[in-house]
Amino acid sequence: MKSKLATVIWWALPPAFALYVYWSGIFAWFQQDDFAWLNLQPALHTTRDLLAAVFLPAAHGTWRPLPERAYFITLQYLFGYNALPYRLLAFITQCANFALVAVITRRLSGSRLAGLLAALFWIACWQLIVVMSWSSEYILPACGFCILLAFYLFLRYAETGQRNYWAWCWAVFLAGFLMMESNIVLPLLAVSYAFLFARPVLRKSLLLLIPSAIYGIAHLAIANRHGTGVYAMHFGFSMLATLGSYLPKAFEVESFDSFTGLPAWYSPVAAVVFGAALSGFVLWRALRRDWLPAMLVAWFVFLLAPVLPLRDHVVPYYLTLSMIPLSMLAALAVARAWNWRASWPLAVGARALATALAIAFLVESVPVAKGGTTWWADNSHQVERLARYVFRLHARCPEAIIVLRNVQSLLFWTGLAHHPFWNAAGSYVYLASGSEQTIESRPETGFRVADFIYPDDRLKQDLIHNRVIVVDVSRAGFFDVTSQYRVAPNTAALH
Repeated sequence: MKSKLATVIWWALPPAFALYVYWSGIFAWFQQDDFAWLNLQPALHTTRDLLAAVFLPAAHGTWRPLPERAYFITLQYLFGYNALPYRLLAFITQCANFALVAVITRRLSGSRLAGLLAALFWIACWQLIVVMSWSSEYILPACGFCILLAFYLFLRYAETGQRNYWAWCWAVFLAGFLMMESNIVLPLLAVSYAFLFARPVLRKSLLLLIPSAIYGIAHLAIANRHGTGVYAMHFGFSMLATLGSYLPKAFEVESFDSFTGLPAWYSPVAAVVFGAALSGFVLWRALRRDWLPAMLVAWFVFLLAPVLPLRDHVVPYYLTLSMIPLSMLAALAVARAWNWRASWPLAVGARALATALAIAFLVESVPVAKGGTTWWADNSHQVERLARYVFRLHARCPEAIIVLRNVQSLLFWTGLAHHPFWNAAGSYVYLASGSEQTIESRPETGFRVADFIYPDDRLKQDLIHNRVIVVDVSRAGFFDVTSQYRVAPNTAALH
């Protein structure tokens, strides 16, 4: 009975913990790049349009047909602007990933405790905030699922020699190329494991490098040649500098002072301590010829490698997949400490230190992950309230141009900059003159606030001819979604 209860807890605790941390992300609405993908489905009229929308490379040099194009086109066709199905699918996919991380870690380490802790530590990582609250980043859960499942199948093949595991490993691996370019690193995970722990399948694991090489060449030649600005790729020694930029982001929690009551010194000091503790653990195990911790460090670099050429686009959520091996490493260290058979003082000291470090990590990271997800969701709801109001207004006055006044910078960059209000004639929503003075400039996005401004002289003419509606976004009660507005097409409404 106790064994069954322990098994239930082992499987149920990670998704329950994820629900606690990322609950608000399930109810987030659309924001930023989501609107670029939402504009695809209304423009589809023929099969050729559909194929082009799904399979042509994106303007910024990526090719992710299933978790970007097909994901948005299909769900929008089925559910329209109801964001809940998008978020539920992302959450369910991540729960599958948490389970795979737990199972893989248990098989690699032989420890059920390590498997459970690996999933919990990854869930607690604040770098998952964006993935758990922004639909455009479904690419990372989808790609992560393919990488983890393909490696699990390879692991089972190495353990059992059953060919069906090998066949399914190939099927999932090849499907992963339709998800995201990070799938290219799966062979590195398999080869490194085979070299260290499963030499009989090493030669077969090398075959996985062939599709990755073909995909890499094709991606650089076809898709990435479109990448410009921050999405331009830079190969060479700059990749080492980019790796150096990511290392602090892997250990130090950003914006922790906004969501915790901890002193300012806590996070940077904790980052140094965590880094030193894990490095010491890797060295200690290597001296004992246990190469599993060192392999997990290599996996961190492997999973981060696809984004290292993006020298000018270093963002924390690119660490989403790379935090998996770090979480596994931390879980392995705690489990080894609790299972270490040493003299009484050493064993108790190791367990106390490992437990204290695990608690210290959770104390700072969980509130940030939870609070950051709520912050992202709240911003999306601001966009939702504005969008639903504008949609209603446009439905009543389809010929009118809508000009918005007093739009705050965050609202603009979360929603308006990405053209949520678009039809066959182009955008039907603009900003009032002077907005460029209050909205911060973000040239790295490729958008200019000035391009959204409706000229004053044109506004005056269009007001005279009843072709424009002016909305003051700062008006009290504006963001009440349930309110019913009566707007006449010949008035400067709600100004």
